Amino acid sequence: MKRDGVLAGVDLGGTNLRAGLISPEGQVLWRHAVPTPQRREPERIADTIVHVLERGLKEIGADKHHLIGVGAGITGPVRREGGVALLSPNFGWRDVPFADLLRARLPAGVPVCVDNDVRVVMYGEWQFGAGRDLANFMCVTVGTGVGAALLLNGRPYYGVWDAAGEIGHYILDPQGPECGCGNRGCLEQYASASAVEREAARFGLSRGDGSPMSAAEVAAAARAGEPRAQKVLARAAAALAQGLAVSANLLSLESIIIGGGLSRAGEAFWGPLRREVGRRVMPIHRRRLELVPAALGDDAGVLGAAWLAGWQSGLIHPQRYDTRMPATGKSTHGREGG
Repeated sequence: MKRDGVLAGVDLGGTNLRAGLISPEGQVLWRHAVPTPQRREPERIADTIVHVLERGLKEIGADKHHLIGVGAGITGPVRREGGVALLSPNFGWRDVPFADLLRARLPAGVPVCVDNDVRVVMYGEWQFGAGRDLANFMCVTVGTGVGAALLLNGRPYYGVWDAAGEIGHYILDPQGPECGCGNRGCLEQYASASAVEREAARFGLSRGDGSPMSAAEVAAAARAGEPRAQKVLARAAAALAQGLAVSANLLSLESIIIGGGLSRAGEAFWGPLRREVGRRVMPIHRRRLELVPAALGDDAGVLGAAWLAGWQSGLIHPQRYDTRMPATGKSTHGREGG
């Protein structure tokens, strides 16, 4: 491998922790996914991330001293200056200086950037995937929770407190189920993978041994024609459509890019979603708005986090925020399960 160093990208989700090593030219050198630890203490998560990166560096013939930047996406609002996790309901974190925790476990001087997990997915799709030719889009991920990130007029939009994009906490029903954020009836209580699993159990869906089905298993059952599974996905799609339609009407978007596990559920999810969004958006937006699946699958967050590290470290020099990475790594983008 080249001795001029590698960038590391980490996508920390509620279910899986994905990591990758990428050259400054954009070539994916290594990628891996492990289950996110059940114990969610910030120090334990930081230890796990560094252990996974050390494993990858060893496999490509390097070590931590070859790192020239580390980027990480984590759930919930993040104060980008300082890399502080302000509130992560799915992890039980509040005001956690996560960049400092990672930095303390790496060689001195390695730049560390931490941002919201959906935003790093957006960076990946913007630079490498479905958003390459767009100036106004929203990227939504539907996984353990539901989150969004925005590119408006060719620039990432962060909001005053770096907390823009929390579409999963758009309130559908003030009297609905309690959410980890402390509110009730949030969209992600109806449209996330976790919500699909709860709803499937309520509809009596289970594995052959009687254990609960995962969201992926519910999606597979829906594709196979199981009517209860199809109804569960249709209900989740209808809930998500409310948040998407409000966003499209408010922001006048070109496209909404949707990733995460449920985005791979097939027509049982996409059909109801497109119909419901089409019914709810204003006619002027209905004619133009596209709903498209994320192009990079599980690689988006890892690529976006690594790109962020390169950008913030000065190794990549965006021009008006929309410089495209060299195409050398584009053909290496695969999809990894987990």
